[in-house]
Amino acid sequence: MPLETTTGEDKPQAQEGAGTGKPSGSAGAANEGKDDAGAGAPTAKTSTTGAGTYLDQAFDQQTGGGEGAAPSAEPGAAHAAWPDQWREEVAAKYAGKTDRNGKPVGDRMLAQLKRYASPVDALLGGLAAQDKIRSGDYKSQLPEDASDEQKAEWRKANSIPDTPEGYDKPQLEGRQWSDEDQPVLSSFLAAAHEANLPQDTVNTLTEWYGRTVTAAKEAEEQARVQLDNTDKKTITDQYRQEWGPEYQAHLSLMGRAIHDPALFPGGLGTELAQARLADGHRLVNHPAFPRFLTNLALGHYGDGALISGDSKGAVHSREEELIKIRNTDIDRYYRERNASGQTLADELMEIRQKKTNPRGTRGA
Repeated sequence: MPLETTTGEDKPQAQEGAGTGKPSGSAGAANEGKDDAGAGAPTAKTSTTGAGTYLDQAFDQQTGGGEGAAPSAEPGAAHAAWPDQWREEVAAKYAGKTDRNGKPVGDRMLAQLKRYASPVDALLGGLAAQDKIRSGDYKSQLPEDASDEQKAEWRKANSIPDTPEGYDKPQLEGRQWSDEDQPVLSSFLAAAHEANLPQDTVNTLTEWYGRTVTAAKEAEEQARVQLDNTDKKTITDQYRQEWGPEYQAHLSLMGRAIHDPALFPGGLGTELAQARLADGHRLVNHPAFPRFLTNLALGHYGDGALISGDSKGAVHSREEELIKIRNTDIDRYYRERNASGQTLADELMEIRQKKTNPRGTRGA
């Protein structure tokens, strides 16, 4: 038989009948009226209300598709199926369920979904989480009621030692750990182990502690040096004015006394020289200390102890001057008084007493 030919008007009808399952020929014509009668009525698409809701489709996949189902004829129809309260309705699927800690799963699910702006974002977030788990980057949390065996396994998997002593102490540039650091360091490592901090976190915090302590000590030392320099200048100016030309002689006497075991046995003098008061000032820089120490030394060594060095030359010169006055002007020798109110005769007598009493006879 020769092949049948069709016109352009007949061809689309034949394809439509074949694609939709409509009977061809007279049967198709008989049913055409029924199709026309149903024009404008709801189509065979799954309704978003009733038994086959969008949520049922998402979770149960019982309606609205299947293998061979035609795609939606309206672009964006899938997005339109999700209402504004999609998070709450998804969370409601977990109603009555609790996690291992007894907390509602639905509440946690709702809190997580609120992080996402749309269902698509939530889906992508879930896929990303799965990728993270597969890659090994995800670390499980330690259960609140974990047994000792679970704790040990979890700590091993997370680079946490079995005991606080198992942490390594990081080596800090320019600083050595000392016995002074040990109490604080031990307490910190115990707290870090209780909190299950991994070694790298402990390293970071320990390095911070070391740097902070070092910086604080450097600042403290700088402040101490500045305080000592200020005090030293103040006390020097005070006693230069008080002792005048005998200032150096007094300093020498103080140095001699503070290192004399007869006055300060058992290294006590060195301890005094390094001692500080509660306010941080050195004891030797206290305004009353130089006077106290020189009086103690003079009481032990005698007034002659001050006649040394430049002072000795000055005293010897003054002695010769007074002898000359006595030999040439006896009246002046007994009448004239020096800056201290002494007669020249009394001054000469005092000089000779100092020279002849080198030790222990002051005030005798």
